[in-house]
Amino acid sequence: MRSLTSWCSTLAAVLTLQASFALSAVAGPLEPKVLDSDDLAWFYNRPGAGTEQVAADQNACLSFGRSMFGTNPVNEGMTYGLTGAIIGEIAAAGPNIAYADDCMMARGYRRFDITGSNLRQFRERYARLAPEVQAHYAGAEVPPEGTLRRKWANTYWLSAPGDAPAPAEPLSFVPRSPDIPTFNRWGPTKSVKPVPAGTVPQPGPDEAVVLMTVSSPTGAGAHILFDRREASGDAGIVQTTRGRNWPGFEARTKEAKGNAAMQFAFVIPAGIYSLANVRTGRYDFTTFCLGTVAFDVAAGDVVDLGHFTMVPVDAAVDPLAPAPKVQLRIDQPSADSERNVALATGGLADRLRPAVYFTRFPRMCTLFSRIYGFDMPGAAVWSGAPG
Repeated sequence: MRSLTSWCSTLAAVLTLQASFALSAVAGPLEPKVLDSDDLAWFYNRPGAGTEQVAADQNACLSFGRSMFGTNPVNEGMTYGLTGAIIGEIAAAGPNIAYADDCMMARGYRRFDITGSNLRQFRERYARLAPEVQAHYAGAEVPPEGTLRRKWANTYWLSAPGDAPAPAEPLSFVPRSPDIPTFNRWGPTKSVKPVPAGTVPQPGPDEAVVLMTVSSPTGAGAHILFDRREASGDAGIVQTTRGRNWPGFEARTKEAKGNAAMQFAFVIPAGIYSLANVRTGRYDFTTFCLGTVAFDVAAGDVVDLGHFTMVPVDAAVDPLAPAPKVQLRIDQPSADSERNVALATGGLADRLRPAVYFTRFPRMCTLFSRIYGFDMPGAAVWSGAPG
């Protein structure tokens, strides 16, 4: 039996975390109420997948869903066996199941819904099917029944007018989340303040300079946060003479009329930085841990991150994906003399280089947060080490 002291400590940690995040009642862009096992049945399918693979992936995603609320260690979820495992024991429903659904999309699955039946009824019927028929549910291009309701779509990317449609390639991404002790040990990021306008950045021996411009055409304002990460996606803690520090930097534009871009410069510790979240308000944000973009800076680098354009979105932009909260694009203008003068003053212009972005970086999730992925078309896929 767990001691009362241990149990109370764990409970206190959970309550502390829940108080720290206003989004504790939601999961990803998928609203938890969408998947109600009393009124709906569904199953997951990936062309070419076998029933055992689907079962293993769904069990892992169910465990991931619970872990996002600190309710069980990662990879120690229930297992369901092969018969009916394509559906899983998901009577708990709610946010955990929405997280699991997001996880299955990240792993490259599609979800098919069956109306006129609940999940238990469908699971019982499925269990009586011959193995070769079950295999069609798992891996056929067109399964025996059901209506396609969800698949991965890069909905948070903002396309520019005239852009060719980005290929909707399936993901093959395994999301991860920390346990509560690890998450508490990380603590919050320490946001690096931007260099005041008109001031020349002064990087130290282990620091780099990053520059960016941000615009919000609707005037709603934009908040764009990057945090430092290890190559594995874990928090990128920096040890200094002043103690532990988890650096991040956030560009913020205030609500304003017009489309005037704001310029930012940050002096940051060298390392890997990933796009952590974007938002227009104080709490209404989405964290990107189903794959995101990242870049690497070495000590002494002066890097232009490009021009960020962000707009709020309230409606679905893809019929088979939940509505994003915002959309963001990153343009990388040529390093011409005009941009050098605008962004890199005081002798830094000759060192300025454009950022090299990687996409599908394995940024570990933040507990109790709304989650999704963010792909940057044309960027190289993260291969496990910076380029």
